[in-house]
Amino acid sequence: MARKRDRSFEILVKEHERALRAFVRGCSYDKAAADDVVQETFVIAWRKLKQYDERIPFARWLRGIAINQVHAHDRKEAIRSKHIRFLTREQIGAVADEFDRLVPGRGDVSTDTLEALRACLDALPANDREVVRRVYEGGQACKIVADELGSTAIAIRQRLRRARLRLRDCILGKLRMEITHA
Repeated sequence: MARKRDRSFEILVKEHERALRAFVRGCSYDKAAADDVVQETFVIAWRKLKQYDERIPFARWLRGIAINQVHAHDRKEAIRSKHIRFLTREQIGAVADEFDRLVPGRGDVSTDTLEALRACLDALPANDREVVRRVYEGGQACKIVADELGSTAIAIRQRLRRARLRLRDCILGKLRMEITHA
């Protein structure tokens, strides 16, 4: 279970790192300090992952942690050297608001994609959906699925290929529709 959690967090980091780095660098006059804050933000997010409320977009939750880290870093630097390296609280709030408006109405990319996948899976013909679930959710080999369904492994692979193409087209269509209606 821990390995699955590690992999999931790794995917979230890859998905959100560029946007978080852009956000923090937009709040800073110092690139190195901003990069330190991004790293600290991901470490804290990892530690607090169990506290994450899935009703809040993950990117917004990360930016909240980052804002706290920006202020903490700024306080340390102000005490140490009297130099302000980050924007004021009001300026950071304005940057955060602008990031929330970048793609209005959408949550996280992974959440949107997962919702689209679920809807598209449900829209597949029942026999194709069954094959997809057995192979991808159940981890069964095509030969085993074929034997259980009274088919051939070649026929099962062909059904999977057609199902994947349908799923791809359906997911892309749903995600495009969300963007145009956002």
